[in-house]
Amino acid sequence: MKTFTVIALGFLNFSCSGRDAEDLPPAGLAKSVLADSSYTWIAVKTPHFRFYYEPNTYAAKHFTELRQGAEEARLHALRILGEVNYAPIIDVFYMDSRERMIPALGAQPAGWSERQSNTVLLACNENLRPLHRHEIMHILSMNLWKLPPLLEAWLLEGLAVYADTPCSGYSLHEIAARLQQENKLVPLYRLVYQFYKPDDLRAYMQSGSFVQFLFENYGREKFRRLWEHGVTHLPEITGKCYREIEMEWRTFLQSVEPARSEVDWEALIEKGCG
Repeated sequence: MKTFTVIALGFLNFSCSGRDAEDLPPAGLAKSVLADSSYTWIAVKTPHFRFYYEPNTYAAKHFTELRQGAEEARLHALRILGEVNYAPIIDVFYMDSRERMIPALGAQPAGWSERQSNTVLLACNENLRPLHRHEIMHILSMNLWKLPPLLEAWLLEGLAVYADTPCSGYSLHEIAARLQQENKLVPLYRLVYQFYKPDDLRAYMQSGSFVQFLFENYGREKFRRLWEHGVTHLPEITGKCYREIEMEWRTFLQSVEPARSEVDWEALIEKGCG
């Protein structure tokens, strides 16, 4: 028989704007996961989140720490985006392994998010850090910023990777500098138009470095315009053509001390950044 326990942890208004969070019932992916008899959930509600974890799991034993991580990730995303508040409640599910993702998704990623329903699924255990910053950035960025007709993957994932640095002790720029030193950087054109064609993780790390470079050198507002209008507007937003921007970034990477040893890609694939 399915068990569903709800624990309420306070209903104080901690919103920066003074408005209550939008407390709509779980929908979309969250609703389907809650209805799935493969899981037995304990639910904890806070002002900004509804958390779910199964009994006798890593998340059950470390819930206070995980809750703090989610709250920090939300505030971190708001700071990066230059926003004051995000009103909707976010449903966060903690799975004890990647394999526990399969009933919900039919796949076993370390993290997953669905912006329409404000749902985040995270695998976490002693050897797998939950990707709070990455997935919560997806939720906030895609809901707070205007979405173009076709959101480009390099922007979407690059921003989420940027939010979740450092990676295995290295900054994104150090990893990108290492790739450049090894002649493994993907040309900007391929990164933008064929994001999923190159080596997946290399594209993620490179996009994160390039997004960070744009933030640092052109500012949030120009990056937001790029997000909302797409890379075809890069020249009018920055005043420079694609090749100029790419060479500017590559020249900058030459001044960065590369990651001192070969990047442990397997560890990054397994554990992500942070």
